[in-house]
Amino acid sequence: MARIARLDGRQQALDAATRLFYEQGHESVSVETVAQAAGLTKKALYYHFPTKTDLVLATLEAAQGPVLAQLCRMARLDAPSDTHPFDRILQGMHKWLKSGRFRGCMFLRAAKSYPDVPEVVAHAAQQKAATLAWLETVARDHGAANPRKLALEFRLLLDAIFATGHLYDADDLTTGHLYDADDL
Repeated sequence: MARIARLDGRQQALDAATRLFYEQGHESVSVETVAQAAGLTKKALYYHFPTKTDLVLATLEAAQGPVLAQLCRMARLDAPSDTHPFDRILQGMHKWLKSGRFRGCMFLRAAKSYPDVPEVVAHAAQQKAATLAWLETVARDHGAANPRKLALEFRLLLDAIFATGHLYDADDLTTGHLYDADDL
């Protein structure tokens, strides 16, 4: 029973940290805040994550699959059958930007908050590499003349939206003014 409680405590801490780091930023969230939100003592949280950096790394590890899965879901959004998946992703980004829940890319934000922690930067780079590989596959599957170039340019656009989406009008960022799959 104690082992189950320990695993539950770890997951509770991870869930709370992921939510709080995304909503408030890494610098604004203390270990004490995470412990309280998870319903744990600081001692229990430190049992699972000896440092705040360990907790940040665990949130990034846990999020890698779900973040790419979210992009995949966006690529399959209901749209006319001739709509390029990248255009569908932009439609999904538009909805997210308009939702009031958009806070950018957790990987970019973590790398910015922890530039001197190689493991954090590596997780961000791994996520971006996985996203690029997937985008290149999508571009190739949809007949792009230069799938690598299209994937690189589209990932750059996504990163720009993730980094600055809260500053600009969602329509300007996501409705084809900056990107057209047919042009590439």
